[in-house]
Amino acid sequence: MEYLLLAGYGAIFIALVVYVFHLRSQLTELEQRFEDVVRESDIDSLEGDD
Repeated sequence: MEYLLLAGYGAIFIALVVYVFHLRSQLTELEQRFEDVVRESDIDSLEGDD
């Protein structure tokens, strides 16, 4: 019975670790998109200053 409990907690821990890595990946992608939008906005504002 204790082995099942240990296996269950282990599975939950592994699922949480995988989920955290998934969230980190999404956050990195979102940061990259945000930087691209800011960079594009800066370029557009520089072109408008002529």
